[in-house]
This record gives sequence, C-alpha cells and structure tokens, in this order.
Amino acid sequence: MIIGGEDRSQVDIIEVTEDTIESSSSPGPDLPEAVWSMQDSVVVDPETGNVYVVGGMGTSGIRDKVLMYNATLSEWFPLPSLLYPMSVASAFLIGTTLYVTGGQFDTNIMAMYADFMYYLDLLDTESGWIWVTDLPSTRYLAASCILDGKAWLSGGYTFLDPHSTISDDLLMWEPGKQWQSMHKMLGPHAGHTMTTDGTFLYVIGGNSDGDARTEVYYPQTDSWIIKTPIPGQRFGIGAVYVSWGEIIVPFGSSQTDSDTDNICVYNISSDEWRIIDVMASYPKDFGVAVIPPPT
Repeated sequence: MIIGGEDRSQVDIIEVTEDTIESSSSPGPDLPEAVWSMQDSVVVDPETGNVYVVGGMGTSGIRDKVLMYNATLSEWFPLPSLLYPMSVASAFLIGTTLYVTGGQFDTNIMAMYADFMYYLDLLDTESGWIWVTDLPSTRYLAASCILDGKAWLSGGYTFLDPHSTISDDLLMWEPGKQWQSMHKMLGPHAGHTMTTDGTFLYVIGGNSDGDARTEVYYPQTDSWIIKTPIPGQRFGIGAVYVSWGEIIVPFGSSQTDSDTDNICVYNISSDEWRIIDVMASYPKDFGVAVIPPPT
C-alpha cells in the first residue's frame, strides 16, 4: 500500500507475493486529504491489518490529524488529533497502544523539534493523547520499529542549536521505563528506514555519508554488521519485511532530490538486492504499509 505523497491523497495497492511483485498498481481507498512527510509515521497493526497515519504535512502545513484505515471496511476513519501538529515523527504500536515521538511540531508561533513521546490507548480513544516520556534529545527523520515488545529508534537529525547533526544513535524503549542508548550504528543515518525480521534490525539508506548503506543489528550481542548496500542512494524511504524472508523498499528520493521509480527487494538469506521496475511514479515523502489480503 503506497499512501499519499507530496500534494497527493491517493492510495495505491501493489500486489506482492513470494513469486512476483506486480509492475503496476491498482487504486485503493483515498485519504480524506493530501498527506506527506510521514514515512516513519505509518503504522500497521499485524493482528487486524489496520493502518494508522499519524500527523505529517498537508496543504495547510503541519498536520495534527490522525487517521485509521479499517482493513475490514476498507475505509479511513479519524482518531483524536495530536496535542500539536507533527510531521517527520516516528510512530509505533505496542499491543493496543499507539505512540508517536520526535519529529517537527508546530506551536502556532513557530516550528520546533520534538523530544517528547505521547500515546493513544486505542481501546479508550476518548482520553486522547497523553504524555509518557521524553527522548534523550530532539530528533526528526529517525526510523523506528518494534522487536520483542520493545520500541527501537535509530538515527535521525538531532537539532543542536544552531546546527542539525545526523545521528548514529540506536535507542531502545520498553513500557514503564526510560529510553536506553544501545551500541551506536556504524555510521549516521537520517531519512532512512528500519525494519525487523523478528530477530534482527535492518537499517537501510538515508541521507548520510553512506547513503546506500545497509546495517544489521544483533540485539543478543548489541552489535552491528554491514551488509550489501541498497542499489543507489535512497532518502525518505519506508521498508516492509515479508514473511518469505525479504525486505521491500519502494521508490524514495536520491540526494539530487529526484524521485526513483523502482522497487528494491533485499533477500536476507543471500544478502542480495534486486530491482523491480514498475509502470508508475510517485511523488516523494509517501508512506508505505503491508496489509494482508482480505480473507
């Protein structure tokens, strides 16, 4: 599912199986409005297939809206708005609790960068968003995922006045505790993507000295190794792991700000990438989600 993109409200479905990835897309249920800059703010519930889009940019600026795609009804529904409009933040789901942290937020006076984290209880949405803890520092364009019931957050820009610095941090958080610093990545990443196969973390691409770099984190030993780099430079990307052992990274932008028009697929067991050309092009800064087919 390719969601939104700059000045775009369309949703497109690209069929993916173990044997093939379709070279063309079919239309999905459009968003109520154009949304972009939410690459790490699109969350899929693995139990229900529901998709959550948290904040992002819209035609009127930074958004405070939160949307849920109901996979059973194939419709988008609004959820309680964020306390502040937020974009390029990181969102993740643990159980039935939706979290958002970092990013750029709008105070109605000026845009600032966030270190706070809020949560929304999906079983009690009337209570709205509630503060839970803070990051060690502000950051935006980071990447997150869930492994072993814990949230992992990598890289991003840390706003250190008067300059932004690309981070090589890896942070880990579990409910009821504070964020913990783990072994740093082998290089800095921002605007990258991170996913997991249920055992390891995979950090891919981004705007850093090694824009094509693929790094793998071993939680058992708190250590990193380098794998085969993704073909070409990729920034503002999302990635999804599929059950047959591959990671799919669709489209993205290069450092020249041109949009790529292909899908990269990484085979974990062979440590090899392949490129799939598609008969479509998408504006930058879209969200990506894998949802199971209806049963």
